[in-house]
Amino acid sequence: MSHVEQDVHELRKQLDITHDEHQRIDLLNRIAFLYRFVNTPEAIRIAHESLAFAEKLNFESGMIGAYLSLGFGYYMLSDYDTALTYQVKGMYLAEKVGDSVSAARTRMAMAALHWSTGSFDLALTHAFAGIKVLEHEQDEFSGWGWNIMGGIHQSMGDIDQSVVYFDKSLRAFEHIGSIIGQARVMNGLALALEAMGNNEESLEYSRKALEMHRSSGNALGEARSLNDMGLVYFKLGNIAEAEKCHEESLSLRRAVKNRASEITSLLHLGIVYATQREFAKAHTHLLTALEYAEEIGVKPKIYEIHHALSESFERAGQVEKAFEHFKKFHAIKEEVLSNETATRLRTLQTSAATEKSERDAEIERLKNKELAAANAEIHRQMEILDEQASSIEIANAVLEERNMTIVQMHDESERLLLNVLPKAIATRLKQGEKTIADSFDNVTVLFADIVGFTQLSARTTPQELVEMLDVIFSDFDALAEKYGLEKIKTIGDCYMIVGGIPTPRADHAWAICRMALEMRDSVRRLSDATNAQLQIRIGVHTGAVVAGVIGKKKFSYDLWGDTVNTASRMESHGEAGRVHISDAVYGILMQQFSDEARQYRLTFEQREPMQIKGKGMMKTWFLVDDE
Repeated sequence: MSHVEQDVHELRKQLDITHDEHQRIDLLNRIAFLYRFVNTPEAIRIAHESLAFAEKLNFESGMIGAYLSLGFGYYMLSDYDTALTYQVKGMYLAEKVGDSVSAARTRMAMAALHWSTGSFDLALTHAFAGIKVLEHEQDEFSGWGWNIMGGIHQSMGDIDQSVVYFDKSLRAFEHIGSIIGQARVMNGLALALEAMGNNEESLEYSRKALEMHRSSGNALGEARSLNDMGLVYFKLGNIAEAEKCHEESLSLRRAVKNRASEITSLLHLGIVYATQREFAKAHTHLLTALEYAEEIGVKPKIYEIHHALSESFERAGQVEKAFEHFKKFHAIKEEVLSNETATRLRTLQTSAATEKSERDAEIERLKNKELAAANAEIHRQMEILDEQASSIEIANAVLEERNMTIVQMHDESERLLLNVLPKAIATRLKQGEKTIADSFDNVTVLFADIVGFTQLSARTTPQELVEMLDVIFSDFDALAEKYGLEKIKTIGDCYMIVGGIPTPRADHAWAICRMALEMRDSVRRLSDATNAQLQIRIGVHTGAVVAGVIGKKKFSYDLWGDTVNTASRMESHGEAGRVHISDAVYGILMQQFSDEARQYRLTFEQREPMQIKGKGMMKTWFLVDDE
């Protein structure tokens, strides 16, 4: 019997012997809440039973508990509209009766829902409001609150802050002995470790989470752990193990009918199949994922799926379909980003409505406490309170608008700083470090130059030229993020990127070469779709460099050393449409990544030794894949 079933068994024993109707409703709500992960349909059935009973008795506390369980239940089934309806009812009733803790718990549930649909601003607004009340409770809800905060920041790319919140969540769950809670935090930490490049530690955390979910009977948790393991195995090049994990995860998610998580498994399986060139299976999975994502309206997933379809169709040689999905990927991603402004406005409106509701509730409580003989005095005092409330509301609105402006200015400054500096370097600058100059013994540098761009500029308008460069370099930036590499700069139509900086990593040469091939394919896809007759020439070299920040007002993070010059020479002595690598890169790939190279059907074509300026005669290679 799982931990949850044991707890439910004890609650049902109490339910059988109690005759207090209010206590029976509370017990039903506790059972429904426990079942939300392990038996969602049963949780919803019990919560509806409790709600009907509570409404009959006009037991408002019981109604709030039932609304909370129903909101969680329908959220688990990906029925977000129904879930939000019950969450709003629960929050309104909790605020009406002055139950700030239940209102905060409902806000955390709403934060989880908005997080799932990609509305991160709304998610953070509700999460901050909820955790402000719950942080001192040290119960299951405070643990979930911190976990949701960590998940939201993780989705926004703020890994360091997410780990801080996950740590608080883990301590809360350990304090109350919640196995399911601890397992969910392990899942979040596993993804954080994977994002930081600690793949083996990530797998270990996922395995621990998997066992804990199994002991609790939480099939969705099992599926989440298997999915996370599949992502790491795929990143490590173990495609067979990745496929196995994602297939098992998909089977579990289909069994519990959780559409949102099923979309994730279909997406990742589709990517795995495309990598193995099983395009029919890949497209079936990805198109099914797209249908489901559009059905429930999760736009972040929709543009991820379009991007995966674009890459899969391009590999399959279906260029028109690839470009069609590539355009949809960019359009929907831009739409999601532009919606953030509207989301902030809705957040302000929601906050104002909540504050007004709280003031009205306080005035009502004051009225009920006064003696009948003091009615006239109360009326006079309430008029004064109304005037003060109006003044406070105006002052709060002005203050909130100023605070929002400050936050937006800070966020914009952070965004601009991270556009020109790696996050780790930006952090060092903000901490007061004056001079940043580091030596790295072993990194891989890539230079890429767009062949034919000068001729293209002569026959296109400046606007068309800039738009095409933006599409090309935006795709390169996305690939850099995918492989965890650091873009150094662009000069005209030249692109420079490095692996192993500022955080050293053992697979820098392999990651750079994988990205180089995808850069070549990206330019080829755009050229075919637009008849622009573009190709890219790429050069790669491995060695030691010095990296640092120069400038006082306009910062620049740059590299210096013979390795940089040699990588540039590899590019200039290469050929259009090919990846030209030095013998140093070839040696690393053959010594450390020969199995991965075979997995991806990569081979090496040796060139005749050539005279390289400043280096003398060099032996070099072309990196060749099964296109």
